Amino acid sequence: MNVRRATEADREAIRVLWEEFEREVPAPPGDEETFDEDWVDTTTDIRDGAVYIAEDDRGPAGYVRVSAPVHGVVTI
Repeated sequence: MNVRRATEADREAIRVLWEEFEREVPAPPGDEETFDEDWVDTTTDIRDGAVYIAEDDRGPAGYVRVSAPVHGVVTI
């Protein structure tokens, strides 16, 4: 397993992982978001927070996002 910082070049790998998660854990009614909407926040986190992607010998296995602190509070 390798864990590294994600870049905007990882968009399609993150899309696949995001879609898998959405199928398994759908958003509550009224709180749905498209990948493209979520990607706006993800790119902000890539620049200002932290986004890491985990890869194994089969490819991307997961990712995590941490937003930049707002007034000293970190959102994961």
